[in-house]
Amino acid sequence: MSWLRKLSETVFCGCSPAQLEEEEMDTSVSDDRKKGLMVENEGVDDSEHNLFVEDASFDFSLVRKGADKTIATEKVMKKILKNVGPAVRRIYKVNGPFKYCMEDWYNLGLDKEELVCEEDYNTSSSYCGELRKGTHVKEGKGVYLNEQGDLYEGFFKHGRQYGKGRMIFHNNSLYQGDFKNGVPHGFGIFIDCESGGMRKAEFKQGKIHGEGIEKWADGTTFKGFYRKGKKSGFGVFRWGDGSSYEGDLEKDLLHGLGTLTMSDGRKYEGHFADNNMAGEGTFYWPDGRKYVGSYKDGKKHGKGKMMFPDGQEYYGEWVEGEVNGSAFITDESGKKTKQYVEKGEIKRKLTNLF
Repeated sequence: MSWLRKLSETVFCGCSPAQLEEEEMDTSVSDDRKKGLMVENEGVDDSEHNLFVEDASFDFSLVRKGADKTIATEKVMKKILKNVGPAVRRIYKVNGPFKYCMEDWYNLGLDKEELVCEEDYNTSSSYCGELRKGTHVKEGKGVYLNEQGDLYEGFFKHGRQYGKGRMIFHNNSLYQGDFKNGVPHGFGIFIDCESGGMRKAEFKQGKIHGEGIEKWADGTTFKGFYRKGKKSGFGVFRWGDGSSYEGDLEKDLLHGLGTLTMSDGRKYEGHFADNNMAGEGTFYWPDGRKYVGSYKDGKKHGKGKMMFPDGQEYYGEWVEGEVNGSAFITDESGKKTKQYVEKGEIKRKLTNLF
């Protein structure tokens, strides 16, 4: 099942503002101017999972309210667990068996009279659960250890995972939530036990699609929208060092309008493209400096105006982060001159305007 590999190998996109900051800490005209596993609580009610209410917490508990029934007996699970790898065994030991409620069963719309139970413990794969009578088609509740070493506990329909269930992957991760036709579809939680990254989101045909939240081991969080497995649409990043981004994303990259606030107090408001400041924007410094103008590939490029707290101003052309060409410069007394600047250095005065 290709979706298992893709989902379990998910790279959590948590790009640091250090990758987006201006290269120059001091953008002045001259020298004179001046970036796990189980949560213990009462459990979550996944029948309603509005992830964007203002007080929404980043709660990734696998405990479900009202779920108190196990898919298989302890005796059966002991037999199956003999054949699992160390990562699966460890995750199972920490979290215990997957639990369901009767509503999960009723939602399948199956006839209990049409099902029989089977136990098959092979070294390569094992299944203990219900089958449709007279066939080898998995139907109803069951526990399945596949040939790759991934352990599934939950429900089946037409031979595939369907409804509520939990998959523990051999590569030290797990998914718990809704399945349809053998892949995640609906609401679910994915945990990368290796890195500590966690996702709670809506899934469609095996990919995150819709609303979702993420959390990393360093405290970084994300809340926003996804499209076909990628962060796309509006989202909010809060990095572990105190910096943040609020705005548009496309295919896991900052792209569109947004606000990037850095841990040292610097802030950029404006357009982004492919994780870089690009287009029109405003950059603020904690000491009162401000730049309003164009950016390209994360650097000032095009027309822009630099303002200083002492009243000095520079308005002119920028090339790859440096002032270049004719410029209108206002000193601290308010006197304006037109001068020629090359790579940040004033070369000559063109005219005295006032």
